Amino acid sequence: GQVLVSSDSTVPHSYLWKAGAVTEIVCDGSGHWSKQGGVRVADMNDNGQVVGSAFTAHGAEHAFLWERGRMLDLGTLGGKSSEAEGINNLGQVVGFALNQRGNMVGFLWDRVHGMREIKLPERESRAERINDAGQVIVYIPSSLNTVLWKRGKVIRFPAHPFPGSHPFEALAMNSHNTVIGSVDLKDGGVGHNNSRVVLYSAGKMTVLDALGSKSNNAFGISDSNVVVGNALDTPTGQHVFIWQQGTSRNLNDLLPDPTGWNIAFCKAVSRRGRIAANGTLNGKRRMVLLTPTP
Repeated sequence: GQVLVSSDSTVPHSYLWKAGAVTEIVCDGSGHWSKQGGVRVADMNDNGQVVGSAFTAHGAEHAFLWERGRMLDLGTLGGKSSEAEGINNLGQVVGFALNQRGNMVGFLWDRVHGMREIKLPERESRAERINDAGQVIVYIPSSLNTVLWKRGKVIRFPAHPFPGSHPFEALAMNSHNTVIGSVDLKDGGVGHNNSRVVLYSAGKMTVLDALGSKSNNAFGISDSNVVVGNALDTPTGQHVFIWQQGTSRNLNDLLPDPTGWNIAFCKAVSRRGRIAANGTLNGKRRMVLLTPTP
């Protein structure tokens, strides 16, 4: 039920929301961090640990682990900068950092070993998500492809999962190694033209029905394989959907009637089925937390 919130401003501000209480995630006041602020959050775990990036007093952007008001610098791989993108419930952090050769490469960090490079044949990579099983989603910029990495073993998705398609872009996964992402069937990128939500599990890719839309994407999947996403190019322009056990439903149809809300974008779904989303009420955009009811 905790939600990470970021503001769009020249100097980014980030917050942790829980049951109406808001805590700003700021540098801990030590001389190590820049007094100008600017904190970008990326992910959090069930223990309230938050990861992201902030600027040091020397102007370099570094990955951090924030916990109970303390911000720990995770360092780099020999270069000047790093960014954290994901954390699991074991406190393992993934992201990307400049190495001594000047290449941006994915890393895995923990308190015992510190920051280590995720070794891949490609020159550059970005580690984006890690689950409790230690499986990491790594994006390869040179091929626009995504791989799954765990302890040196790599699972590579086909370059063209479907005839004439672009590579599969993994966007989220759960603790059971089920991955959700998108495949673009035409030019334009995820969420444009003719993209499809794809679920990967045990070596099999399945295209999910998102209420018959022409283009859709999904950013959240729970441990019970509940998927939330957004569908474009529909008769109403756009809607949000929830998919479970092979069936998709318009999320707005599940709200108590009438509410006045129009949910327009889903970002994440928790283990208990709570959904973090954006919506509008009386023409004003708001962040919302949706809780399922019996």
